[in-house]
Amino acid sequence: MRLENGQIEVEVAKRGAELQVLCKKGGQNCLWQVDERHWNRVAPLLFPIVGKLKDDEAQVPEGSIKLRQHGFARDCDFDIRYQSAEQVILILADNAQTRQVFPYSFELQVEYQLQSDRLMIQYTVINSGHGLLPFSIGAHPGFALRGLLEEHRLVFGEPLTAERYWIENGLYTGASSPCLNQEKELSLKSEDFRQDAIVFKNSGITFVRLEHAGQPLVEMQLASANDFPYWGFWTKPGAPFFCLEPWAGLADSLDSNGNFLEKEGIRVLKPNERQSFSYNLKPF
Repeated sequence: MRLENGQIEVEVAKRGAELQVLCKKGGQNCLWQVDERHWNRVAPLLFPIVGKLKDDEAQVPEGSIKLRQHGFARDCDFDIRYQSAEQVILILADNAQTRQVFPYSFELQVEYQLQSDRLMIQYTVINSGHGLLPFSIGAHPGFALRGLLEEHRLVFGEPLTAERYWIENGLYTGASSPCLNQEKELSLKSEDFRQDAIVFKNSGITFVRLEHAGQPLVEMQLASANDFPYWGFWTKPGAPFFCLEPWAGLADSLDSNGNFLEKEGIRVLKPNERQSFSYNLKPF
């Protein structure tokens, strides 16, 4: 599916409702293109979990759930509910296959809408069942680097003080270390990603720009810090991409008790309730 408005151009796949192309009109795609030597995704949608469950399993009142890292939405074919030249809304509802691993009724709506020189992206989760719906959701777009990672930096909207939370084999260790101290910029170094992503919790970030040699490549702006209180910044050493990942949810910790409803960052909807999560991207 292709969207354009004279200023930006976008392509979206039905598989995973995944963004494939984002560029200024006639310009270079700011998203990276899949190279399976490094990574087999472009911009996966993370649902109904973000990151890993301990032993890929958790307990809920209905029994146990077994989910692979980042959940199943990224591998599902979405239906198109609405499409125009500048907007598309895609839908994923629970089905026999999803209920085998996640025993809940839900509807997940993904909206892409061009707004001048930006792409607005909104996820809406609806509880279509009769009980509670626990879930997490997050974005994971990968952007093309223009050279060595060390030639790039992140620029935030305001000075930040933030701890980095450390990961081991996909799970949080419980350890953290200072990363930002009233700073607006974060220089990027390959060695910082040898032990997975840089993760911040409740840092209040609502704006981040990825730059190369002082020139902007892409900006990401949240509608609200409450939508995505957690952030991951990730690449693989030597890989030609960098991911900006706002999350409403987290992976398990090494000492997790396996209770899904007690997971840090879990969201819970009552029957017929819905919740939306929004951000926009500006390509350069």
